[in-house]
Amino acid sequence: MRLNANGGDYGQYTNILVVFNATDQQMTFTDGNLTGLHLRLHPVQRSSSDPLTRQSSFNSKAGSATVAGLTTAVFVSEDR
Repeated sequence: MRLNANGGDYGQYTNILVVFNATDQQMTFTDGNLTGLHLRLHPVQRSSSDPLTRQSSFNSKAGSATVAGLTTAVFVSEDR
């Protein structure tokens, strides 16, 4: 699920990407519409006590998010 500000003022984040991985294996989700976005794991998840959550990553060049099994990751950007 991707949310964006669409020109409105919705706080500090202009893009939010939420990835739900309901499988028990690490998965990579790729979408060309995400290419070039400078998304990073949400600060709360970056400081999580769960090491699997902290391993979630986003590759801007590929437009892909990698998320551990049975994990939900929230990626955000402040690009204006």
